[in-house]
Amino acid sequence: MISELCEGEPLGRWIGHHRGGCLRPYAARHVLYNLARGLEAIYALDEYHADVHTENILIQPMGVRYDVKRIDFYHCGKPAAYKHRQDVADAIRVFYDCLGGAKHYAKLSSEIRHICAGLRHSLISKQFPTMRALRQHLETFEWTTML
Repeated sequence: MISELCEGEPLGRWIGHHRGGCLRPYAARHVLYNLARGLEAIYALDEYHADVHTENILIQPMGVRYDVKRIDFYHCGKPAAYKHRQDVADAIRVFYDCLGGAKHYAKLSSEIRHICAGLRHSLISKQFPTMRALRQHLETFEWTTML
């Protein structure tokens, strides 16, 4: 696989620069949405990532959006539904980490806790069986809490 030179800061380090070591929910949703769109595009090429976490994501704020790049791809055999489901669960874990993890989870809105599903893979897979389902949810869900 050929890669371009990527600019940005590892997401985990970038999160640490924010007050309380977490992003506001609105910013975290944008990160998750960009991550979902990018991973969905990878699946369209009949690939998968296999190692999604905050240190394998580079972020660079660009005006009113974020440029999000995934790095460190692995080729671990043919893509399969369970590998895609693992990427979905890992993307949601990144979202959870963006929001401050366990320290802040109880204070988050019900909409966010619904997406995170307590990080239980069985619930995440049921709600979002594909990255496309996650992306579509983020595009169409009516947020009652706009923090």
